Formats: sequence, structure tokens, C-alpha cells
Amino acid sequence: MRLLLLLALLLGAALHAAPVHAQSVAIEDQADGVRLDLEDAPLQDAMSALSERFGFTVRMVRPSEARLTGSRTGSALDLLNWVLAGHDRAIFMDRIGDREHISRVVVFGPSGAAPPVTPTAPDEDYHPDDGYEEPLPEEEMPPVPLDGGVDDYMPDPSMAE
Repeated sequence: MRLLLLLALLLGAALHAAPVHAQSVAIEDQADGVRLDLEDAPLQDAMSALSERFGFTVRMVRPSEARLTGSRTGSALDLLNWVLAGHDRAIFMDRIGDREHISRVVVFGPSGAAPPVTPTAPDEDYHPDDGYEEPLPEEEMPPVPLDGGVDDYMPDPSMAE
């Protein structure tokens, strides 16, 4: 009787167990680029493989639940754009000699998702009676120099009417 009860419990547990997902990430060099094969792979795993292969750093601002399946062959930038489709991101490039190289990738999260909110503490030094001035309207704002912060704004003589 105990054996039947044990078998029934084991069979019930096996039937209600969560399905096992076979997931894999494979990356290899080929004559026409780098091949990336994904099978039910979490986005973070795909990014780790690309980061290791191409030598850039990755920062995930907001975790993604995305799971990827498919294959693609291409350059580092081609593969990144494919893997990160549907995600807001910034890709930073460096120039080494005459070639550009991906140095860093920041993934902000799924496109259209609200940005993370960082609560700020109230400013203890602020008092409404301290002579607070409203900011100037945009049309009254002084011009901002585009040359790296020169103190005195000098209009370009060639731009004179």
C-alpha cells in the first residue's frame, strides 16, 4: 500500500512539474562574420556571449524577461541590433586606428517602458520665501556656446546678415 501511495505521489509530481526549457547560446566565427545561434536564451545570456566575444562592457539598467530564439550571421553591430530589437539602448563606439570598435552597451529596457524612478529627498535648504525666481522662458535664454564652454559668447561674423 505504501508503495502505491509513493508511486502515486511521484507520478502526480512528475505531471505537475514545470516543463524544462532547453536554452542555449552559441557563437562562432565564420568567413562572412560571426554566427550567433540562440534557443530560448535569456537576453542577458545573449548579451554576455556578445560582450565576451567582441570585448565590450554591458550594463542592463532594467532587467528584461525577453527570451530569444533564432540564428544570425553578421558584424558585432548587426548582431547587437538584432538581439536588442525592441529594447532601448545606447551603443558607444571607440576608434582604434582606422576601425571603429564597440566599447560599451547600455540597455535601458524594453522600448516604451517607463524609466526607473529614483526618489529624491526634499532639499532641506529650500524655503519658498527665499526669493525663488522662475526660470526664464526659452526665447529669453542666452545662447549656449557650442565650443566647449567659452565664457564670452562671440557671434560668428560670417553669420551676420
